[in-house]
Amino acid sequence: GMLVVLLTWLLAIRLFNRPTAVVATTIVTLYPSFLFASVLLLTELPFTLLLLAMVWCCDRLTQPKAPVALAVGAGLTLGLAALTRSVLWPFFPLLAAWIFFAVPATRSKKAACSALCLVGYVAVVGPWALRNTRLQHSPTVVDTMGGMNLRMGNYEFTPEDRMWDAVSITGEKNWAAGLGQSHPESRSWTDGQKDKWAQGEAVRYMLANPATTIRRSILKFADFWGLERELVAGFQQGLYRPPTWFIAIAVASVLISYPLVALSASVGIFSAMPRRATHWLVLIISVFIVAVHAVVFGHSRYHMPLVPFLAMY
Repeated sequence: GMLVVLLTWLLAIRLFNRPTAVVATTIVTLYPSFLFASVLLLTELPFTLLLLAMVWCCDRLTQPKAPVALAVGAGLTLGLAALTRSVLWPFFPLLAAWIFFAVPATRSKKAACSALCLVGYVAVVGPWALRNTRLQHSPTVVDTMGGMNLRMGNYEFTPEDRMWDAVSITGEKNWAAGLGQSHPESRSWTDGQKDKWAQGEAVRYMLANPATTIRRSILKFADFWGLERELVAGFQQGLYRPPTWFIAIAVASVLISYPLVALSASVGIFSAMPRRATHWLVLIISVFIVAVHAVVFGHSRYHMPLVPFLAMY
């Protein structure tokens, strides 16, 4: 958690100024959902840390005479972030393109930096992808959930009030209900092979139902930016039983902090744009993550790694 705060400070100093860095780090330090996530085994904090570290490496690359080893660091941190949350594993082409255009150097050095970024990325993701592909008998980069998640968020019985919860649907409305009938041999399939089947079925459904897909994507976008409710849900379900006064303060802090940060950041992004290439990298990352979740499914937890960026703006 302290490393997240430190990287937020370093990036805010570079993008804006010291007063902005003070405000941004204060927000991140006291942010209720981060405090809650820090005592649970969730991917939010390590993913946020790795995401910030990647942006920091990239920002340093834009400085004159920056060591090209930072490009390897950018690739390494991107790879580690992708292994933490698979949403980022397809991001490398965009990062390599940004490095090529943003690094102030000759074309040959730009190309070298992009290549070194690839080296760092492949060094982390490559062995894992090779192991997964051999084990699953199907091309598998990070995990076997991408196609399944896409299918659960895009099929006939996707619950539009809780699109992330299609996994709980059983019986004839289950996302894999037709697999056994159409492919009797699937009983011997690996999870990776089932994942590729689910991906194909989801894409076919989306292409056959464009209006439904667009409507659901709008709903998923809203789910992604929804109010953080994990802590509140824990109180409601009796998972945590603190004193009533603490529950009241905790719930109020969540209800106030996120809307205030998100709405003010929405204004700040357009009214205080820094003249730095790193600003565009932050926007590209944010748009990429939001877009992927708008296609698959969104949940309020998934926007938390973007909170340090929101805090800066």
